[in-house]
Amino acid sequence: MGLRNVLWFTVAGRLPIPPLRLVHEGQQASMSTAPNPIDLQKHLSGVDYPASKDDLVKAARDHGAGDDIVKALEAMPDREYDGPNAVSQAVTKR
Repeated sequence: MGLRNVLWFTVAGRLPIPPLRLVHEGQQASMSTAPNPIDLQKHLSGVDYPASKDDLVKAARDHGAGDDIVKALEAMPDREYDGPNAVSQAVTKR
């Protein structure tokens, strides 16, 4: 059911510009390796810090996080995190 259309554009008769892939709302483009930090923190709202990796994964799932966010949290080192900044840093260092 995924949207797999690829659009090619030309500019004033020149060679086509590389294709843009259309993605569904909420789906991340494949070039991104880490989830959007705002989305990440939205799905971790209400977490009491310090929190373990397992606590963060559970909170994200409870808040309806997508697979990209859950997988990013699961890939973090297994330790306690003292706040949202520590989580964001751990996710981006994958």
